[in-house]
Amino acid sequence: PTTRKFSFYRYELENPSGLNTDPIYNAFCDANGNIWLGTYFGGINFWEAEERFFTTWKSGAGKRQLGGNVVSCLREDESGNLWIGLEDMGLNKLDLVTGEIEKFTSSSDDKGLTYNNLHDLMFVGGTRLWIATYTGGINILDTQTRRYRYINRKTHPELPSDNIYSFLPVGDSIFIATTGGIAVYNPKSDALNTFFHSELSRFQFESMCQSDDRIWFSCFENLFYYDLHTKTLHRFERI
Repeated sequence: PTTRKFSFYRYELENPSGLNTDPIYNAFCDANGNIWLGTYFGGINFWEAEERFFTTWKSGAGKRQLGGNVVSCLREDESGNLWIGLEDMGLNKLDLVTGEIEKFTSSSDDKGLTYNNLHDLMFVGGTRLWIATYTGGINILDTQTRRYRYINRKTHPELPSDNIYSFLPVGDSIFIATTGGIAVYNPKSDALNTFFHSELSRFQFESMCQSDDRIWFSCFENLFYYDLHTKTLHRFERI
C-alpha cells in the first residue's frame, strides 16, 4: 500500500526458498502481518513479513506434518494457533510454539468431524470453531472441551443443503453459502431460515462478503448483492 507496487511470485525449481507450487487455494494474513497460503496439493506456504522468504509444510505421518496437501481454509485463534481446513483430510491445528500439528478427522459417532472435505472455518465467541464440510453440513467444535455440535438437514430441515462452502457473520446472524442457495442462522434462537429461496435455491454459492450496506454472493454464473438498507436483492447477469 505504501509504494503501490506489485510483486509477483511463482514456483521456480531452482529456488528452494520460494513457492513449492503455483495453484493457491486460500490466503490468510495473521496478527503479525505474515501471509499463510493454502495451496492445491502443495500444503502450506508461509511468507514471513520480516525475513521475506517462504517456509512450507506438507503432508506426512510426523507430528510436524500436515494431514493432507489440499489446504482450503486457514484461521488463527486467540492463542495464536493456526487452524487448517483440508479438502482431502479433515482439520489440523498447528501450535506455532511447539511446531506440532494435531489432526482431527471424521468419525462414525458424534465425537468427530462428519466429513473430511472442508471449505471454510470461522471462530464464534473465541472458542467455537465453525467448520464448513462438503456433504457433512456444519460442524461446530469447542476448541477447549473438544466437543462437537452439528447443524445439518436432520437437525435443521430448512438448511438448503449439507454441502457448505462458506460463512459470513452479519450483525447477530450468520449467512451460510451452500450448493442449494443461502441460509441465515441466528445463534441466539437457534433458528435457521432460507434466504430468498425462490431466487437463489438453484444456484451453488461459494463465497460471500460485506461492503458497507451490501452483502455480496458469488456463484459460477451470477453475482448477487443484498441491500441491507432497502432489504432488496439484486442480480448481475452474465454478459
